[in-house]
Amino acid sequence: MFMAENIKISCGKSATELSDYEKGIIEKLTIEYREKLERHFENILKFEVYVKCFSKEGNVKRYQIDSKLIVPGYNFEASSDEHDLSKAVHKTLKKLMNEVEKKVKISNQGNLSRRPQNFRKRR
Repeated sequence: MFMAENIKISCGKSATELSDYEKGIIEKLTIEYREKLERHFENILKFEVYVKCFSKEGNVKRYQIDSKLIVPGYNFEASSDEHDLSKAVHKTLKKLMNEVEKKVKISNQGNLSRRPQNFRKRR
């Protein structure tokens, strides 16, 4: 388990299988997506990324990424698996972003600050 700016990244038993390069990829991408998430929510209570690494015959690895975001009033979860680590992390965190954007859009639909639509008059 390692931390990156209030992000909990845990690898479980497969922590020994992840190299420093792979840990750097995970850390960089989670920091990038956390900044995007902070645009929607000011106070993020918990942001976790859990990485599982499955080694098959030879050097073939498969990564399973689970992410969890907890903010006041909402819990979001997403997961995916892929052979490429950066694709797996991107895929999972994009799913998480989509869930957040759907929830934020739904909750902001009653916003009265929008102007009424202007219609053209017929001649």
